[in-house]
Order: sequence, then C-alpha cells, then structure tokens
Amino acid sequence: MKKAIIISTLLFFGLEPISAQSKETILEEIRSEYKTIRNNITSYVKKSPEIELNTTEGGLVTAYFDNKDLRLIEIIEFGETGKNITQYYFKSKKLFFAFDQQYRYNIPIYNEEFDANKTTIIEDRYYFQKEKLFLWLDTNKNKVDLTLKANKMIGKNIVDYIKKLKHELKKEQKH
Repeated sequence: MKKAIIISTLLFFGLEPISAQSKETILEEIRSEYKTIRNNITSYVKKSPEIELNTTEGGLVTAYFDNKDLRLIEIIEFGETGKNITQYYFKSKKLFFAFDQQYRYNIPIYNEEFDANKTTIIEDRYYFQKEKLFLWLDTNKNKVDLTLKANKMIGKNIVDYIKKLKHELKKEQKH
C-alpha cells in the first residue's frame, strides 16, 4: 500500500521512479552525449540570434546546430556584479542537460578595486530524462533535494524557458 502511494505520487507529479542502476545508465548516456557535443562543437553551424535577455549589461545567445538539429544553446548574461553562463544541451530536440555558472565579482566591474581573481563561481548541473529533472548537482556536486516543491519547480522552469528560447530561435530564423 505504501509503495503504491509513493509510485502514484511520483506519477502525479510527473516523475518516473528511476532505479539506481538505470539512473547510472542514464547519467552515462548523458555524459557521453555531452562529450560528443563538446568534441564536435567546431563542426556545428553557429547562430547568434538577437534575443532579448533580462540583464543590466547585455548578453549573448549562441545556438549550435548539427545540420538542422539543435545541439546546444549557450547564454551569457553580463551584469555589473557578475555574469552568468548557461549551456543547454539537446538530443533529438529534447533537453537532457543544463550547466549553469554564476560568476560573482568582488565589487562592480567599473570600480577601480575590481579584481577578477576575487571572482567566485557557483555551478549547478541539471540532468533531465524526457525533459523532467531527475538530478541536480550543486556547486559542490552534492545532490539537491528534488522532493522539495521549490526545487522541483526549477526543472519545470528550465524546460519552460527552453521552450520560449526555441520559439524565439524559430522566429529569428524566419527573418
């Protein structure tokens, strides 16, 4: 009875139970696909569409295509007190991995005492199966608790943001 309640709860929230063995297999596949994309990035068609970002100092969006197959979207957002680099990886049009790096400067870049060596970097890794977040590793590579509603929403927000970005990319390609 208890097991049935857990499974139905997981299914209700859109999560599929993943066994430890299948989770490791999925992670191996994700890491392999990530390496394939990184190793072939120079052979991909690179497009830099004009997509408006919510940032104080501007930003860049770069999409990488293998023929017409979207493989990677990289977003760099600049700010006075840091920058954010987020990479979204795709296979068969589906998001499977996101890597986020937040660079936090010691003080604003326009200040004379700005020191790039004092920049701290916070990294988060998001792993997706069928565009559902199943693993989130923080900057120390610790697992983030996905049973918490707020953390669970992060995965949904990432996928929703990707859908918006893909829509913007399509609009840009038509121009």
